[in-house]
Amino acid sequence: MKHGTGRFGGDVRGQSAVEFALVLPVFLLILIALIVYTPWGNVVFGTAPLAAEVWLFALPFAAAMLVLEEGRKAFMRRRAAARGQGRAAHDAGPS
Repeated sequence: MKHGTGRFGGDVRGQSAVEFALVLPVFLLILIALIVYTPWGNVVFGTAPLAAEVWLFALPFAAAMLVLEEGRKAFMRRRAAARGQGRAAHDAGPS
C-alpha cells in the first residue's frame, strides 16, 4: 500500500505499529498514575502514592538503561554497516 512520496515512497506498512509504540507508553503512564495516585486505585490495588524520593532514586537507573540501550543499538548499527561494506567489496571481486 503506497501513498504519497518521500523517503520510502509513501509505504505505510508498519505505520500502525509505530503509532502504537508511541501511544502505548503514554497510556501506560496515565494508567499507572491513576492506580497509584487516586484513592480508588489505592483501595482496589492496595497501593500507596510514591514519594518524590522514590522517583528521584529510580530516575538515574532509568536514564542509565536508556543510554546503555541506545549505545548498544548504535554499536550494532556500526557493526552491521562495517560487515555490509566488507561484503560488498568482497562480492565485487578483484578489480
